[in-house]
Amino acid sequence: MSDKKTENISNSGFLDDLLFDHTINFKIESLSDFNRMINELYKIIEDKFKPQLYVGQTHQEFKIIMDRTFNSWDLFVNRLIKHKYFLAEAVKKCSYKSAFMKDEKRKNIYYGINKS
Repeated sequence: MSDKKTENISNSGFLDDLLFDHTINFKIESLSDFNRMINELYKIIEDKFKPQLYVGQTHQEFKIIMDRTFNSWDLFVNRLIKHKYFLAEAVKKCSYKSAFMKDEKRKNIYYGINKS
């Protein structure tokens, strides 16, 4: 059994690869296809980090997991740009961190703000 405190979200390359492969293989013919792809990418990310969270986890442990998650998104976007993916700039504007921070509760947890 692994120790949750030392368990990594994943090797960031693995998450990068999942996101990249999903994007490259996704057929986009309309704006709704693009939006669906972005939502699926967010789901892939959340399926990776949520199992790493547990009751009693310290703020620092949570922040490390989220920073690795945000970094994985950035690395994935950079890879799209490097490969000249036709919608790389549009994907870049849909940053997972920005989407995450739009939720006030998640944002407060990330920054360690405890609102009772």
